[in-house]
Amino acid sequence: MKLNEVLLIGGALLAALVLSKGRAVSSVLQNATVPLLSNENKIQNEITKIIVTPPQFTQIDITQQLRNISSLELEKNLAPLQDQLIQTQNYISDQEIIINKRYGRGQQGAFLYPSDVQNIQNRYGTITNENTIQYYENNPEIRTQGLFNQYEKLIARRNVGKAEEMITTQQGQIDLINEEYQTRFGGLSRYG
Repeated sequence: MKLNEVLLIGGALLAALVLSKGRAVSSVLQNATVPLLSNENKIQNEITKIIVTPPQFTQIDITQQLRNISSLELEKNLAPLQDQLIQTQNYISDQEIIINKRYGRGQQGAFLYPSDVQNIQNRYGTITNENTIQYYENNPEIRTQGLFNQYEKLIARRNVGKAEEMITTQQGQIDLINEEYQTRFGGLSRYG
């Protein structure tokens, strides 16, 4: 039982004891075959022990409680960041499937048709990743399968680069929270 429940029961017993002391025992109770508690002092002593003696907590108990609280706080702060990190890593895995995709005729990697190469060079001068992306986005009427595959691959690479930066940021935030946890609660380990 919790301390509050014990105190409540003890207080009720004490009140009943005090109220019944001034009255005479009725004749029905005197003739009863069920024995009554004759030793009221024992009950009163037990109630007094419960009320007067508070529970004793040791330094180890308090330290353990602080560890539990700090662990819950750490888990609460880290869980969302770790979930985001896992989602970002899964996203990178999905994008790498696009980057390493096998296309027609069993070849790995996307390629531009000679006509795509010529069109991009005529419009932008050189073939770069950004020029290829712009050419694809600005010319929906002349998209070939090779151009689409190359565009998809370049966008996936760009997304992976951004996601890797995001992972670095997320890992930095996780490391900061762990460092703060160690700073605040790391000293607890020397007590237990």
